[in-house]
Amino acid sequence: MGWTTIPGYTKRQVINELTNNDYVHKHKLVGNELWIVEQFTNKKTGQQEKIIVLYLLDNYGGEWGYKPIDELMGPCYYGCPLEFFELAQDHVNEKWRVKARNYQGVEAVLADEEGVPA
Repeated sequence: MGWTTIPGYTKRQVINELTNNDYVHKHKLVGNELWIVEQFTNKKTGQQEKIIVLYLLDNYGGEWGYKPIDELMGPCYYGCPLEFFELAQDHVNEKWRVKARNYQGVEAVLADEEGVPA
């Protein structure tokens, strides 16, 4: 998927556009990574489910935009808030979740060794 820009929008306005929806269960901004737990209806089962989606945010020529990458796509980003794993369905992309947990564990150890809080 490509990038979507919204002419005239600031970063805050793009974030508001993405998060002020009934299907957004929880969200957290980490730099230019907007992590969202989204609720949707599974077309096969008709049941409500939740999935983690990363919206990369960037500014192109003065216009802010976003690129959605859902958990099924296995984003190459691992800064997802760990508490989101408890909110979204298991077994969506366990390999990615393990990498994210490991990455954040390493970051926490490095920060602790340097005396910087994680």
